[in-house]
Formats: sequence, structure tokens, C-alpha cells
Amino acid sequence: MGSSVPEPERFVAVNHKGEILGFGIGSDTTARQLESLSPLYLPAAKTYFGSTTMNPWLTVFENGPVEVTIRMTI
Repeated sequence: MGSSVPEPERFVAVNHKGEILGFGIGSDTTARQLESLSPLYLPAAKTYFGSTTMNPWLTVFENGPVEVTIRMTI
């Protein structure tokens, strides 16, 4: 895939009901060479085998699922 760039990310673990159970740290890796060829290749640059990993630790909420508001400002 050429050069791959890891991008540290936080992830949220949810159950089948959409309830938040905990969070952790992962790595969203992008194949920059493939991505640079065309914007049409962006999905392929993000979804190749091994492109996403999660650490082996999950911080869980002690009292079960919780309601959390997630906001992002760009």
C-alpha cells in the first residue's frame, strides 16, 4: 500500500442498543499513496486489511451503560 500514516483516535464501545459501555484508544491508518491518486480512492485508503486497530484495554463505566453527549468542533 505504500506509505501508511497512523492517526491516533479515541473510540467508543457501544452495545446492540446503542448504549455507551466504555472507551479506548485506537489507530485509524490511512494509505497516503493510494489516497493521493484520486479522491475516489479515499474509501479504499481507509478500509484495507489492518487499517484499524484498537488497544487491548477498554475503560468501562462501572455502573453499566451511561448517557454521554459527544460534541466536536472543527
